[in-house]
Amino acid sequence: MRIILRVAVFSAVIVRFALVASAAPLDPDDSSVAGSLQLWLKSDAGVEEADGDDAESGDGVMYWRDQSGKTGSRDASQSVAVNRPQYLTDSLCGKPVIRFDDSTSGEQDWLLGPLTQEILGLPESDRTPSGGATFFVVFRPIAESGGVDEDYIMQFTRNAEGSSLISLAIDMIEPSGAVENTLSVFFRNPGGTPVFNWMEQAGAVADDDVFIASYGFDDSANTGLGELYASVSGTSLDDSPIEDQLFYDATGDAGVYIGRAASTTYNWRLSGDIAEIIVYDTALTSTQIAGIEQYL
Repeated sequence: MRIILRVAVFSAVIVRFALVASAAPLDPDDSSVAGSLQLWLKSDAGVEEADGDDAESGDGVMYWRDQSGKTGSRDASQSVAVNRPQYLTDSLCGKPVIRFDDSTSGEQDWLLGPLTQEILGLPESDRTPSGGATFFVVFRPIAESGGVDEDYIMQFTRNAEGSSLISLAIDMIEPSGAVENTLSVFFRNPGGTPVFNWMEQAGAVADDDVFIASYGFDDSANTGLGELYASVSGTSLDDSPIEDQLFYDATGDAGVYIGRAASTTYNWRLSGDIAEIIVYDTALTSTQIAGIEQYL
């Protein structure tokens, strides 16, 4: 998807690299990065209101088909009709979006994606993803009638119980407090204190504006110790980067949740739009990151 962003849009650029303003757009499946592309959900392709039936504007989304070209089941889906997000055309700079409604009726919208271990190529042991990982998410928060609320955009879990491995959230700040217009990225800490390594910035996002979040983990040396990083508007989030390991407990089926946190204890669900999600199982270079952001 190519979205021409408005002036109000901010781009989240990895802190270690300078934004390459003159970079040419790089397709997410370009030969230079295609081997590492593990998940590609874009709202202008593969959105279905039923198996094999393309969604029309206003339809609920049963399937959001992966466009990475990889084998296996990597689609996002929602089997329960009342929990399906809505497909809206011509909604974001002339492009479609998937609209998530965090209603107060108990019928919040969300999608369940593929398994964390399949996307990140994690081994069956407690260690870091070899080489790292890079995430891109195009999203737009929408004001909620109930005021400030913690909204999860996407969560990669680390076990069948739904514990968080890597999460992107709005209006949430350590230790699980609600702070308006905050963007947070947090990574599981391997057995240490605190439980998560948080990178966050109050005032980094605003309702009804479009954002590109880029974040990830760089272990290019394959030592098991790497750099966790995230930023917004070209400025690093607080406490970014962090040198640490990424803890992973390979027990059971650890899923990817879109539009909510895995936990059902709290109402941590998104009120807003997602236009595109791209995930690589390696740390991309500064030029590659800038090129994909130009594509977006």
